[in-house]
Amino acid sequence: TLSAGARQLVRMTLAKPLADDPVLLGRQREMAALKVVGSGVDASAVGTGKTISSGRALAHRASTQPRFRGLVVAEGRLLGQWREELTRGAPGRGLPPLAPNLDLLVLSDDRQIAGQIRRFDRELGDRPGVVLAANSVLDRYPADLQTIPWHLLIADEALRYANPATDRKSVV
Repeated sequence: TLSAGARQLVRMTLAKPLADDPVLLGRQREMAALKVVGSGVDASAVGTGKTISSGRALAHRASTQPRFRGLVVAEGRLLGQWREELTRGAPGRGLPPLAPNLDLLVLSDDRQIAGQIRRFDRELGDRPGVVLAANSVLDRYPADLQTIPWHLLIADEALRYANPATDRKSVV
């Protein structure tokens, strides 16, 4: 019998590149496959397509996981970019929508967080959905983000959470 961590490692070892994905290029196919089956840190260099491979991993999970629910946590100024690239792509760069098969909710911190998530979850029914949340929401309302179980969490620029010496309150 394998522990949960060992089972996760086996899933990631056996992951096959998303070779048939028309958006991903080269190594992005391998990175997206790992994101589909497991968790980990993608600390690739700037410009290597971390957002693209993450978006395609969301799309793939949404097509294979019943009632898929994902959470993306990023700096507030990046949430618009995430929303655009997931739903519309970047036509000026020739990038198609990364995850046109799921619905999105951008959390607003001027309303109750848990209520927004519960309502979105109810309205989705069996359709797949992703919630986009600012880092500040995670900092201030962590319990509210636990309102529903998530299948996949993507934390963009999350090094501040990996380092326990970081004072999260001082990072905007």
